[in-house]
Amino acid sequence: MLNDALRAGISLLVPAATHLLLRLYIGRSLGQEGLGLYSLTWAIYSFALIFGTLGIGAGLTRYAAQMGRSVIRHSRLLVTGIMGVLAVSVVVAVLMALTAHSVSVRTFGTQDLYPFIIMAAVALPGAATGKVVLGYLNGRRRLGVYAGIVTVQSLAIAACTVLLVQAGYGITGAVFGLLAPIAATGFASLAVVAREVALGLAPPRSRPFSASLFRFGLLVTLTNSVGLIQGYTDTLMIGGFLTERDVGLYAAALLLMEVVRFPGSAAQLATTPRIAALWTTGNTAAIADLVNRALTGIATVVLPAAFACMVGGQVLLRALFGSSFTEGASAMAILMPGATMIGIWAAVGALLSSTGHVRTAFRFSAISAAINVPLNTILIPLFGIEGAALATTLSVGLGCLLQARAAQIHVGLSIEWRRPTLVGLALMAAAVVAVLTDTNPHKLYALGLWWFGATALCGSTLLGRQAKQQALRWLVRR
Repeated sequence: MLNDALRAGISLLVPAATHLLLRLYIGRSLGQEGLGLYSLTWAIYSFALIFGTLGIGAGLTRYAAQMGRSVIRHSRLLVTGIMGVLAVSVVVAVLMALTAHSVSVRTFGTQDLYPFIIMAAVALPGAATGKVVLGYLNGRRRLGVYAGIVTVQSLAIAACTVLLVQAGYGITGAVFGLLAPIAATGFASLAVVAREVALGLAPPRSRPFSASLFRFGLLVTLTNSVGLIQGYTDTLMIGGFLTERDVGLYAAALLLMEVVRFPGSAAQLATTPRIAALWTTGNTAAIADLVNRALTGIATVVLPAAFACMVGGQVLLRALFGSSFTEGASAMAILMPGATMIGIWAAVGALLSSTGHVRTAFRFSAISAAINVPLNTILIPLFGIEGAALATTLSVGLGCLLQARAAQIHVGLSIEWRRPTLVGLALMAAAVVAVLTDTNPHKLYALGLWWFGATALCGSTLLGRQAKQQALRWLVRR
């Protein structure tokens, strides 16, 4: 599992680092308004991608992991997924193009978004195809190839964006530099599964699990769309109620939240196919062991990172974006409790869907989103971006708690949550006291020492002796 997690970490680290560095570059080069428009475009594109893929990529991950070693069956399933996603994504792209002007002007009160929505529509079929290929590779546990594709894509995005912005194309160049490489590498990724595609197209053309695949994909789409409402409601509503400058400030705070969430997302790539395979054999005890080890291990990384963001928000934002972005420090601190919960749970975030409980996952995601939308509607006009941060933390936290409880009931797991919860509460209480009494660090080196102390505390209290010995042996081998 450690090697899978390492490959999964690389496949997420490279795009995450690229995303982080490009946001920093855009914030510094194009200012708060430029970063705001970039973030709104990304939010709209993300919504379109969810419906354009129809959850087929997630379905391929599940069924490819469960189907054994039959190359023919895998190939026919893959072809079914590719054909389906191309048809759906083209329809969604046409709808995007037809409604682009209305969304830009009537919803966000600006003409500036219109050409960017058109760009997103053109890029959508390629991006959706790439998602399906990556889902298949993940299910087949070809994480080395997976990591290679996302690395090439990330480097192409970085190169195109910087070249176009430096050439004077501004925010238009930044958006084109983001979307064009995604579409191109999405179609190019078909080359790595060319053999499977050829086998899948050869007669006989019966396609196993197609009904199950699309049914599962539809449920995943509903769940993910609700999750996306959860993730982007704050950004979109800030764009509707406030200004692009406020969106830019909030985007800077969200970027640090994504850093906190990253370790759990990396671990999920490794845990999802393993959970699906174990569920097929009915090995609930092994699933419980995997889940608890993943949650505990990720907590030792996520908790210190969130603690550092809470106590050193101004230091981090000043160092990363410049002094004009320090106004977002309080919003970032409010986001951190929610970031901690979702960052830890993300390690096994696909647990319910991987064990066939997609409807349950959707139901709880819908409850969380149903709370998030009215909270943002009420709190953003009253408290600005801090209100959006509070609404996000409350709704995200509730969603994680509901899913954890559902896993205990429906999957039959006993989740060891008490010790991570106590350590997390202690760290966050210490962060609040430090900020209120102005004893928090004001220099990067001092913040690094605080983070190191929190990491030592988490490692000594959360990791068991066996886990510590395993980690030490792995480090020695490297």
